[in-house]
Amino acid sequence: MVTHASRLADSFHEGEVREISADMVRLTLSVVIKSLFGADFTHQAEEIGSPMTAALEAANQRLISAVQVPSWVPTRRNLQEKRALARIETMLRNLIEERRTSSEQWNDLLSVLLKAVDEESGARMSDRQLRDEMMTLFLAGHETTASALTWTWYMLSQHPDVATKLTDEIRRVLGGRTPQAVDLHLMPYTEMVIRESLRLYPAAPGFAREPIEDLEIGGYEIPRGSLMAVNTYALHRDPRLFDDPERFDPERFAPGWEARIPRHAYLPFGGGPRVCIGNGFAMMEARLIVATLAQRWQFSLEPNQVVIPVQLVTLRPKNGIRMKLTLELIGEA
Repeated sequence: MVTHASRLADSFHEGEVREISADMVRLTLSVVIKSLFGADFTHQAEEIGSPMTAALEAANQRLISAVQVPSWVPTRRNLQEKRALARIETMLRNLIEERRTSSEQWNDLLSVLLKAVDEESGARMSDRQLRDEMMTLFLAGHETTASALTWTWYMLSQHPDVATKLTDEIRRVLGGRTPQAVDLHLMPYTEMVIRESLRLYPAAPGFAREPIEDLEIGGYEIPRGSLMAVNTYALHRDPRLFDDPERFDPERFAPGWEARIPRHAYLPFGGGPRVCIGNGFAMMEARLIVATLAQRWQFSLEPNQVVIPVQLVTLRPKNGIRMKLTLELIGEA
């Protein structure tokens, strides 16, 4: 995570303007590929990222379409999605086959899954199970974190007092060196900033649950098997749950916040037994990336642009976010 963030920081130039959401997508894509497959696909990022982006875009279009066309209908969008998923599946299948026959030791999630054994049956995962697990993590494991980072940079650009406090903490703890996982507990304010950004701009603006038995909610009878949608974006801005909910205030998440905020009022990763399996990974990644970049660069919003959040599979800025880079002085605060 830190290595790839440092590479991105090295590629920046004083005074240049970047579309920061695109940068964050490329960064988190490289991290998830390295973590899942133990490979550095920096030079093949376009080959890998292109079908992934196409698959996600197809899912987004399905969400906003007034008329739902079945996936088997050969529309241009459906055909593009099928081709994109087929390319991803082929890459994953070839990689799994190579790993099964390789004697080389790998330190990645694919290797962990290849070695996994069912406690009851003693069986290992089939190639299809492996493919499905890896495809899910591959497709979902980067864009959510990219969204969280994008909105964090945006909020910091709008609140210079918070940005100053964040940078002071990072400098005090790191003194100009790159962060390590053991540093994270020494940077609570960095986590507070990211959590508050996720409250106002949750990477997953909604999720679904299916009740396994009939129940009643708010006077409504909900039969089992119904598909229930939870609007996380609205929940996080409910004044019954958060004081002055439109205000960006990282202090809401000062230590002990779990006892102060009503249970299940804050759900950036969902909740219950189906909570996002990657929440720990995502929070560690976001904190390390912010610490790596913020001590070297300041992100300022370019004028004359309107930032509009769009609720799709993830919460995206409609036309991206253009930000100007200014070099930070590295050193102790």
